[in-house]
Amino acid sequence: MKGNAKRSERVCCCCRRRVCKLYSYSFFRLVFLDPGGFHRRTHRVTHRVFLIPHSPPHPPIMASPSTQSMDREVTRPQALEEIQVVPEPLIATLGCIACFPFVAPTSCWTLDVRTEALVLHFGQLTAHVKEPGCYYHNCCGREIRTLSMQTFSRDMPVAKITDSTGNPILVSAVLSYRFVDTKAALFNVSNLHEFVMTQAQAALKATVSRFTYDELKHEPDHFSADLDRTLSPKVAICGVHIESISLNELNYAPEVASSMLKKQSANALVEARHLIVKGSVDIAREAIAALTQGGMTMTDEERFKLVCGLLIVTAGDKEASPVLALT
Repeated sequence: MKGNAKRSERVCCCCRRRVCKLYSYSFFRLVFLDPGGFHRRTHRVTHRVFLIPHSPPHPPIMASPSTQSMDREVTRPQALEEIQVVPEPLIATLGCIACFPFVAPTSCWTLDVRTEALVLHFGQLTAHVKEPGCYYHNCCGREIRTLSMQTFSRDMPVAKITDSTGNPILVSAVLSYRFVDTKAALFNVSNLHEFVMTQAQAALKATVSRFTYDELKHEPDHFSADLDRTLSPKVAICGVHIESISLNELNYAPEVASSMLKKQSANALVEARHLIVKGSVDIAREAIAALTQGGMTMTDEERFKLVCGLLIVTAGDKEASPVLALT
């Protein structure tokens, strides 16, 4: 039998490992007596072994980067499925029946006003309680998770953010929110309030960078609405409803505060000068019109002198001193 056995090579289609075998042996010899039997048994799930004639090894054909990128499938995260309420496990019921006199007092619990609770037995959701009162659930393997449905208010810390013009500013906000979906809040995220604050800070930085300092200062309602639209989809996964979010502090960063204050002072001075000059011109025009209507005739030179005097008096920084010409 040994002499008539044909010799061939067994090659794994995945790792291309070659193992010389006598394929005419019995199954027992192939599995336990083959030198390469360990390789086949190791790859019995994910690898397939083929019998091929003896031939020199060929280098594996590698796919080009473009082909690999085309063959690669884009995996998208799937939406979290809603957890359904199931009956209590039989083991919890049997455990409470076996120790009924002792577990009866500990199976009772109370729920406060504006609070919801989820009751779990051995990791399975068995009850969703929304109304306040006293309830009885088997304490064997029980876990009660409560969540307040009141409105929470958080003061976000001051953050340094660059506005749309590239100026660094210090911004903080006040966030008010409440939970509307207990299952999503308790099962979808961990560290619930920390998750909301982290998403709020990220949304604040992204929204502030689209506005200028003046727009943030003079259009707070528009900024708050835009920030609400940015933040709401991010916290919807944990069942949060944003009541309001508004700026609490808005200042220039210390490194640019002095230059920005000078710029604001210059803009305010220019606006004030424009207002003063416009008022001075109106006063001079009204004075000439009143004199003309009163019957006084004035030459162009006299009108010029009158207008110059009124402008000096009304638009000057210092008090005007009268000067009389002696002839």
